[in-house]
Amino acid sequence: MSIPARLLGGIVAVQMLLGFAAWWGRFGPGSAHSPRWAPLVATAHVGVGALFLAVGVVLLLQARRLLGAGEEISPSAVAA
Repeated sequence: MSIPARLLGGIVAVQMLLGFAAWWGRFGPGSAHSPRWAPLVATAHVGVGALFLAVGVVLLLQARRLLGAGEEISPSAVAA
């Protein structure tokens, strides 16, 4: 497994935890008075989401390169 693929798995776990924490800060018990950490967690959640997108694009480009995307496939090769 490549480094970007492993990184993507870790980012997904962190993103889920941050998403839950952001939700808890907004809708959890005592949410009428937003905790001090809620904006920090929400900002981190957005930042990790951007990192997730960037690593996903790198992984996509690596996969395209390894699979030889862009090569023409003739109709006769598909029918065979």
